[in-house]
Amino acid sequence: MEEREEMVEGSRMKRQTFVFVAKDEHSNSSTVREFTFSTLNTTNTCDTITDLRSAARYIVYVTSRNGYGTSVPSIRSIASTNIVTIPSNGTIPDTMKCCTENGVSSYCSSKMCSVGNEPSSLSVLSIATSCRHEWPKVSPCIADGRNHTDCCLRKNVQSDCLGICGGSVESLGIHSVLCLNLDLSAIYQCLLEGYDTHPSPPINVTVENVSERTVQIKWEQPETNAHLVNNYTLFIRKNGHGSVMKEVTKTIHLTSLFIPFIDIECDESTY
Repeated sequence: MEEREEMVEGSRMKRQTFVFVAKDEHSNSSTVREFTFSTLNTTNTCDTITDLRSAARYIVYVTSRNGYGTSVPSIRSIASTNIVTIPSNGTIPDTMKCCTENGVSSYCSSKMCSVGNEPSSLSVLSIATSCRHEWPKVSPCIADGRNHTDCCLRKNVQSDCLGICGGSVESLGIHSVLCLNLDLSAIYQCLLEGYDTHPSPPINVTVENVSERTVQIKWEQPETNAHLVNNYTLFIRKNGHGSVMKEVTKTIHLTSLFIPFIDIECDESTY
């Protein structure tokens, strides 16, 4: 970790920034992560800051400003957020069983697949090094068919680790070591929140009543959090290279839909 400086009007002053650098000795490449103070401008004397990470400490200070300039910073305060409360309504999936079925080693499974237990600093180090190759097997299990990427983006998870939030089966590169060390707690926080708020995928999707120009698609409600579904979106495209994806959104009351093939062909020509 290093502290950066910048030039302001010919003089050197410290920036309110911390920089973390992880270097791969084999490829001689580096991953840089910079943390700086976020600024919130308001005319009130009270405000609420959202989308913070759980079990984290934040430094906060305030300045006052008018047309003539800005005051010196106030005394800095430390704000510590609470640990995420694990839902008690049975929405947490059996991620350990899934990891076992996917062939994750028992050593890595104990550190990566128990989402309800936030990894310790020592476990995070092992996950980022010894177990990094297991993520293609682990990510689909802990995402549980739900996309938690929006939450991870709000919590500033680095792009190298966003695949975990979406359940990606792609391997994580060497540059993910830094974000695994810095962002894994935030990722697990998003997973826990998502288990309580996101529906799982619709099940038993079938194709029936195929004619020359139409096809009927049927599906059943999600097994988890079906009561939270607002609508269903069907994604359709012709089986060919470069074909455009068509989206059809229908209300929650429909679990069956006739799709005319002519619509797909016409929509492709208008994009």
